[in-house]
Amino acid sequence: MRLQSKIILTRPQKILAIIGIATAFLVLRFVYLEDLRKGFNGQQRAAARLEKTLGLFTSGIFDSSDEPIYPKSWEKAGTEESNGQFFDSTYALLYVGVVFLVITILFV
Repeated sequence: MRLQSKIILTRPQKILAIIGIATAFLVLRFVYLEDLRKGFNGQQRAAARLEKTLGLFTSGIFDSSDEPIYPKSWEKAGTEESNGQFFDSTYALLYVGVVFLVITILFV
């Protein structure tokens, strides 16, 4: 099946392309995104500490409500106990994209 050109990759070209994609994937996933995740989590922990210091997780500090301004779950932001899924979904999208790209290279 040809998409837009009559160029068909040889086996060595496909292997080289897949190695390049795998290398780019590994650097992106385990170096760049991992460093980004660490910084993001550090910023979340700092913000949660400031919010706790300001009393935003304590009810009745700024008004007469029984509920705090921020949900208690936000107090754990940036820790292993938090339930944020941003990086998990980003990793899943990356995996799907790489698999799709490799399959495309193999069958074109």
